[in-house]
Amino acid sequence: MQIILIANLWAVIGEPVATQSLLTRPEYSEASITSAAGGEAGRIAPNSIISLYGKNLSQIVWAISPQDLSRGILPTATPFDAVYLQIQDRRIPLFYVSPTQINALIPPDVLPGMRRIQLSRDLLAGPVVTIAVAPEAPELFRMPEGFVAATHADGRVVTVEHPAEADEVIVAYGTGFGPLRFVEQGVLVPTRASEVVRAREFRVRLNGEELPGEALLYVGVTPGFAGLYQVNLRMPRVLEEHPRIEMGVGGNWSTGQLRVAARKSATP
Repeated sequence: MQIILIANLWAVIGEPVATQSLLTRPEYSEASITSAAGGEAGRIAPNSIISLYGKNLSQIVWAISPQDLSRGILPTATPFDAVYLQIQDRRIPLFYVSPTQINALIPPDVLPGMRRIQLSRDLLAGPVVTIAVAPEAPELFRMPEGFVAATHADGRVVTVEHPAEADEVIVAYGTGFGPLRFVEQGVLVPTRASEVVRAREFRVRLNGEELPGEALLYVGVTPGFAGLYQVNLRMPRVLEEHPRIEMGVGGNWSTGQLRVAARKSATP
């Protein structure tokens, strides 16, 4: 169930689209490159999943398969080298490609700062644009109806039909949480758990109220999935129905207006 949930975080593959002119260059801008989780421009960090939106980005719709993800295969181009994305003249892994959207991984060794990015399609290069890469840019992934992507401890997806309960531990998924305490050299798909360096500084707010630090049991990568992080969170004993959730470190808070599918606690 967890693998199905995480695979669905990438855009769903569709049918091939109508062929466009091969002479039309890809169109996009700095403002159209965002965190794949929060959808906000400028919310990009090393080892995070980004979305690039535009026009004429691809002649086809293509997506990495769940089997590729679980085996750690991260292609840096679509078949026949038709579409690839570069940061600082270096090709980066792709998760999903369509005429209007690209999902890709900013590798963990990309340094924070202003970085050049460029898309190529069918030997035609798009514009070189500059994006700001921050040390951390925490964002949580969204499920339908504005709920955070999360699972129960047994792997079941947290939904309105199967909501989080008071004092329960759930796992919420995001990207952009920052550098890790343990780094596997030359590995993009983590094979083991590792907390982020600033794990003890991360906090979660529910309906604007900050939870105690001990409520965050783990803040780190999700083994087996590149660019994906998780927070293992104990819900409070007094819980409102479907509270708004935010996550941050210092003054750097997630921007998405998300809620947790949760059942109101029986007693205050």
